Amino acid sequence: MGGGRTKKKNDGRVAGRRGWAKAGRSTGIAVVADELEWRALAEQNPLFEANDYPSYLFAVERRMRAAARAGQQVMIGPLLPDQFESRADEAGIARDSPRALREYERFVADLGPLTQPWLGEPMPRVLERIRAHVRAETLQERAMPTLAVSAALHPDPDVAAQRAMSKASHLFLALIEDGGDGRHELRITVQAPDGELDYTLPYARFAQVLSFPDDGGENMVVVLLSIAILAGLSGTILMRSRSQASIFPARRKPKGWRPEAGARGPAGQTGADAAEDWENHESVLRGWLLTKDLPEPMSEGRLFALACTGPDGDPIPPEPGTRFRAGFPLDPERFRCCD
Repeated sequence: MGGGRTKKKNDGRVAGRRGWAKAGRSTGIAVVADELEWRALAEQNPLFEANDYPSYLFAVERRMRAAARAGQQVMIGPLLPDQFESRADEAGIARDSPRALREYERFVADLGPLTQPWLGEPMPRVLERIRAHVRAETLQERAMPTLAVSAALHPDPDVAAQRAMSKASHLFLALIEDGGDGRHELRITVQAPDGELDYTLPYARFAQVLSFPDDGGENMVVVLLSIAILAGLSGTILMRSRSQASIFPARRKPKGWRPEAGARGPAGQTGADAAEDWENHESVLRGWLLTKDLPEPMSEGRLFALACTGPDGDPIPPEPGTRFRAGFPLDPERFRCCD
């Protein structure tokens, strides 16, 4: 489900990076995307000293813009402290030497698996992308062994895994199709024996056009759903939907959407003015419980209780602008091919 598409992109970028590096028209810049990691690194290494984390990020962004003004292709990737230190040690370079940073950023530009060209987007967006990549890779390292263990619970693990992946793929597509147009965040949480597996996939849909992040996150959604199916694990699916202006003339509302009698809108309006369009709401949250069969739609009340209860059991306020709605049902006939 997009894995090949993503892989081709990444392969092309790697080849491109090598070409740019050889031509001298590329520069790599590595960013410490986690503030706590930066603090620990800055305490030990004067290369990363700054008054605070925002000051560090400002200095990095200034380097990015200077390289772009010089006509270079700027390649941005994460600086992983352990990797930075081990590469410096292997090369016999002092960790606090500017050469150590240059060597590491050369690696980022040429080979870094999470590196992407910088197109001028602001630093918060750069950080968001890097952090999402790192989270996805960390989760994958845990999820893939769990998938193998879950498949081994069945007499024929390979066949069981294939069927589970097929059903998970169809389930994912059904959620996307019935979720309608707009900007969405699909969060999958699975209660695995060795700890909770949790992943959030942001995506956008307009008519038949889908836009996913380029880290292959849609594959991670399928893997987590497959684990739950194979091992019969509990968990949840949450879908948060927001509207977005579209160039397409026909906008689909989420399946099961109904105007509310007596509804009160964000500005205090009531009746038809408040409920005439789901796009007037900041976000709509729906939920499902993972079961041995198909996910079970949550009622509004159950969803509210889940979303507004903290890890310690204490109540927490809902995200501002959230409208809680029951999850739409999934037709079992759509999944007969996966039995």
